[in-house]
Amino acid sequence: MTSIGAVSRAFVLEADRKTDQAWAILKGVLERGKPTVRLGVLMSRIAPQLKFEQQALDVLGRLLASRSFVNQREERGLRYAAASLLDSMGRFDEAFNQAQIAGRLRQARYDPRQQENFIDRQITYFTREKLAALPRSSRDGSKLVFIVGMPRSGTSLIEQILASHPSVHGGGEQMYLPMIVDSAATFLGAEDLGYPQCLDRLTADNANELADRYLKPMLERAPDAARITDKLPLNCLHLG
Repeated sequence: MTSIGAVSRAFVLEADRKTDQAWAILKGVLERGKPTVRLGVLMSRIAPQLKFEQQALDVLGRLLASRSFVNQREERGLRYAAASLLDSMGRFDEAFNQAQIAGRLRQARYDPRQQENFIDRQITYFTREKLAALPRSSRDGSKLVFIVGMPRSGTSLIEQILASHPSVHGGGEQMYLPMIVDSAATFLGAEDLGYPQCLDRLTADNANELADRYLKPMLERAPDAARITDKLPLNCLHLG
């Protein structure tokens, strides 16, 4: 198996809560060659569960020192991962420093008015009458369970509790729904309307195609499960 394939397998094992096996694969990849950004980030996620924080931190340090990342996004991911590890180790000043650097790389600006407008548009659009009138997909989505809420509100714990049942697969945080929302206006040929008003042009066939974009990759993750969770907290913004 190639290093890329091995790291991908480790991601799958980690998603299935098999952290010991995932860690063993990552260590094997590391012994055979240089670490990659994907390997370092996954190591940082697994390490606190296995008490291997320093080993993971050393890998992140090597990646940052050698500038193995290809863009600011990758560097930001490494520094946030380092901040999380340092925080779990009680090295709070160092953690804050890494988070500060990552924040500067992000160069994000929060516009409260834009967010208020986004929420107001949804409240105005998704009335009881509108939801009853919109075309519906005929696809069966009953296997999917959304766990939503504010970040840090306990969504991971809820998913772990549910996934402890043998018939439930913990699907983690998936970006399929936000991607569908972002592309909906273009897909429906209604860029002039924007979201959610573009849904006025939705047909049953459109609804089925959009449903397939979400359901197909999710159901492929665990075809035999009775329920599959998606715990991206901010899916709460897309429940309409």
